Amino acid sequence: MFKFVFHGVAIGGLAAAAITATGASAQDSLPDLVVHEDRTRVLSTSCVENAPLAVVRVAIDNLGDETAKDPSATTIGLNPIASAAVEHAHFTAGEARSANNVDAGEIETVVIELGANMVKTGRIGRVSTPVRVSRAPRNWTQQQRLPLRVRQGLQRALTNRGFDTNGTEGIFSSGTENAIRTYQAFRGDNQTGLLTLSQMDDLLLADDERRFRIVVIADPANRVAETDESNNTLILDSLADGSPLVLDCR
Repeated sequence: MFKFVFHGVAIGGLAAAAITATGASAQDSLPDLVVHEDRTRVLSTSCVENAPLAVVRVAIDNLGDETAKDPSATTIGLNPIASAAVEHAHFTAGEARSANNVDAGEIETVVIELGANMVKTGRIGRVSTPVRVSRAPRNWTQQQRLPLRVRQGLQRALTNRGFDTNGTEGIFSSGTENAIRTYQAFRGDNQTGLLTLSQMDDLLLADDERRFRIVVIADPANRVAETDESNNTLILDSLADGSPLVLDCR
């Protein structure tokens, strides 16, 4: 059995597979399952009720010299082939998928859906865009009318970076405007006092509490005796397009 813990993965003990042959050559002939880094991707995320929080395509590569066999063919089984867990301070959600034999040099791909039954509210949710604002504000009045959670998040992020807004309750006063101008000057941007979408993304993504990551493990139950048991885990912290995983259900 296995379990997941926040900011780390705790896995049950290694499978006690009996190896009758002796010497280094017997060890070298075992399978070696790894998570293929280039082909393993977070495909999508969602806040929709009953939809997966994240859909992950997991590719498992067998770098060893022997087939990692199906449980029906050998007691050294491969079931499940892979698991994935979403990790965040507020929740952990995990799923596992099984597959058949993975021959030496073969890549087996499975799709894992995470957190389909989770209540996706507040910070437990989606990644589409870090800021759910379709257009940048054109004037100070529009900026003052941004959603309250966005305004509060921007003020917290500015203050945490050393640009004091004189409050983080979401009221955009002259203190917030001065903080924005100082922040823009620090970035080398035009000091308009009006935040662009990229500037809002930068500020809100600085809030680590809104980030999450996905831990993917090959052979999570340690059913397969391998040449190397230390290379079975891959950490994902971005979508396939490179944008970071950020919780943004509102």
